[in-house]
Amino acid sequence: MKRRKDNSSKALVRICGRCREIIGDDKYCRYCGAEASDVKYEPADDVIRCVYGPPPAERKHTCTACGYTWSTMLMIDNERYCPECGSEAAVEEITDD
Repeated sequence: MKRRKDNSSKALVRICGRCREIIGDDKYCRYCGAEASDVKYEPADDVIRCVYGPPPAERKHTCTACGYTWSTMLMIDNERYCPECGSEAAVEEITDD
């Protein structure tokens, strides 16, 4: 993470220029598929984004173009694009059955 030029204690995070979601070190945004060249750096917030809703569920994402696979454990999972190539990704919920 980068630090702010004014030497404040808050780290800066990479934000997608299109949908404003945090993209970290990914090449493409997982939420809208935009290339990570159009990023902004904003102070990291320590706020929990969702305090109620469905319980977290483990989901496996697989890119339909390059085959890259990653998993998430989120309450509301809106990741629909591959962070490696920007193509759409198929989502499969993982169950304990």
